[in-house]
Amino acid sequence: MFPRSRCNGVISRVKWSFPGFTCYIEFGRMLLFNKLFKYYNLVVTLHCIRYILSVDQHQTVYVLLNMTEVFLNCSSSKEVAWTRGEEVLVQGGMKVTSDPRIQLIIDTHVKRLHIKDITSNYTDVYQCVDYIGGQIKNVSIVTYNVTVVEDLYITDNTASFIAVEGTSVKMTCPVYGRPEPNIKWYIWYISSSYLQDIGISGNVLEIRNFTRDCGVPYMCIAKHKLTKSLNHTWTPIPEFPPDITANAAPHKFNTTSEGIYFSAKYSDEFKLSCNITANPFYSVTWTKGGTWLGNITYMDDKRPKILTNTNLDMIYDCVFDLKPVNDEHTHKTSVSSRITDPSVFEDLYITDNTASFIAVEGTSVKMTCPVYGRPEPNIKWYIWYISSSYLQVPPDISASADPHKFNRTSEGIYFSAKYSDKFEMICNITANPFYSVTWTKGDTWLGNITYMDDKRPKILTNTNLDMIYDCVFDLKPVNDEHTHKTSVSSRITDPSVFGEYKCVTSNVYGYDEQIFNIIQRVG
Repeated sequence: MFPRSRCNGVISRVKWSFPGFTCYIEFGRMLLFNKLFKYYNLVVTLHCIRYILSVDQHQTVYVLLNMTEVFLNCSSSKEVAWTRGEEVLVQGGMKVTSDPRIQLIIDTHVKRLHIKDITSNYTDVYQCVDYIGGQIKNVSIVTYNVTVVEDLYITDNTASFIAVEGTSVKMTCPVYGRPEPNIKWYIWYISSSYLQDIGISGNVLEIRNFTRDCGVPYMCIAKHKLTKSLNHTWTPIPEFPPDITANAAPHKFNTTSEGIYFSAKYSDEFKLSCNITANPFYSVTWTKGGTWLGNITYMDDKRPKILTNTNLDMIYDCVFDLKPVNDEHTHKTSVSSRITDPSVFEDLYITDNTASFIAVEGTSVKMTCPVYGRPEPNIKWYIWYISSSYLQVPPDISASADPHKFNRTSEGIYFSAKYSDKFEMICNITANPFYSVTWTKGDTWLGNITYMDDKRPKILTNTNLDMIYDCVFDLKPVNDEHTHKTSVSSRITDPSVFGEYKCVTSNVYGYDEQIFNIIQRVG
């Protein structure tokens, strides 16, 4: 029950206190407030004003947006100045800010800063400092860290995302507010509406080596003591490569590292089945030896498109179940028929018609004979004197400068030159395949040379420079070791020519760069 008051005019106040706050009931007029109630048949307004109880240390003041006014006290018998960040609000007994919400109230030994109708942009550091002889001293009498409390809010309403198995997955709790909320993470079991605390706090949850078993909803709950809590739920959708489990019916079969084997006789029926676990699921293809039997592909509307080979003497039935076998992204496909022709049995066949491959210099190279059959064939290897493999070479640069003497260090090539001197910076690039090279001077792009599809170089140069740089590239290799020559040359007619240059090249197997530095020589 609020204390009683006697209404004797337009304004009448009743005052009472509790730790950190002083509250008033105000009668007779409507001001900014957050609660209305009836008292002796009068409309009254509840005002709660936050006071500071201690002035001997840094104060953290949390101010609700619906509080009408805040008083910051500074106990000093001398003149003082009030600052907000770098802004001076009051110096001596004079208000110097144009902010109409800032007022100074001076009691005997208390210089009180009064902020009315406070808004969120009043969050700042307020200091009371000595003001002596018309000068502000950088000695704080009291410092207030004023935080205007903002309700928690969500910046991103996205609920799900793709998470690739084997990678690291991060989820950021998109709940913000002032002061910064405390955040905890939970696993949300939707079916039982149960939240399991996983012992992780902070706005980021990271799952390393993500697996499909981690594809469950995760809820972050953000809260602090000044406003109600708020939560957001992330659901990672796992993606993982295909995995097949297979069987053959109605026959007994043996599963080996090379596949499934079973025996049958003429007129027997057979069914070869594969359960494919994959997400996303795209397509499956059936072949018999080198003969294509059928193909099943997912359409945009998630219906399967089934194509079969109609030019076969044998009729094979390709089956695909649209609905998953279970909730683990497993789909079922099969091929079935009756043995009425010897071609159904297994002859020698080739599984891979690839004829050449990339061989990385310095590594071990394995070649597998892609010929299979039943029984397992005997295989012998021979050298055939026709080149059928390509040498892969990461980029490597050897450089020089002409016609100057130069010093080669671990940081690059240095040489000195004077006005009117010509110079040429040369890079011999050994790489296979060769893609491109870029020349820069400091942060300025000079030129770029790129191989085209027809193996001709496309040369682009910067035409917006005061200096003219000649970017040169020899199309033909310097030798048969996949080495190409590129250079930049010019004449020194401006001080901007001195400085650092860089030649950069890369391909899919590596990266290399060469730095040149031209130093001005006097005399």
